Amino acid sequence: MICRMFPLLARCRALAALAAIAFLTAYACPPAFAQGDAEAQDGQASLRPEIRVRVTSPRHTVISSRVPGVISSILVRDGDRFEKDQVLAELDASALEIELKRATASLRRQELILKMTREQVEFQTKGELELDIARADVAQAAAEVELIRSHISKTRIRVPFSGRIGGVLAKELQFVTEGQPLLEVIDDSAMELEFIVSSQWLAWFT
Repeated sequence: MICRMFPLLARCRALAALAAIAFLTAYACPPAFAQGDAEAQDGQASLRPEIRVRVTSPRHTVISSRVPGVISSILVRDGDRFEKDQVLAELDASALEIELKRATASLRRQELILKMTREQVEFQTKGELELDIARADVAQAAAEVELIRSHISKTRIRVPFSGRIGGVLAKELQFVTEGQPLLEVIDDSAMELEFIVSSQWLAWFT
């Protein structure tokens, strides 16, 4: 229900705006009927328009998976409130954690080789070329570690603002691909009202 999607302040503002629109619809009349024409006044009730109002949020989006994997847990339900950067869902990261251990060990190995190469250069048993290659190998291994850590961080689904869950689009233990929708989220801190009225009504909104 829409009423679950508002915090108290936003709900009060929305209700106040709806009340103002209801007042205009009930008691105001279009300019064509505001000139004392008795016949027009009699037909005003039948010609009074019906206004359909939709409550929207400027920040309403769908959060998708940034890496493929199996959903290990979904920590929210429809209508739940969440805070900025709160973990809303998690993908299984066990395979990535094993890759991280392997990459970390490889980085350590390259660092030892670099240390040994520096010593050999000092004793002039190896040249600067071998030292540059050892440095490049360390940089490559370090980049691999950072890449895997980045993938692991993407298994924890977060949102960079506070709001409410508009819908849960996936299930636990489901395999998802990169880009597959997981959650619909709504920033309910500033809601907007959308409605369509006749151009003759513009005088009342300006």
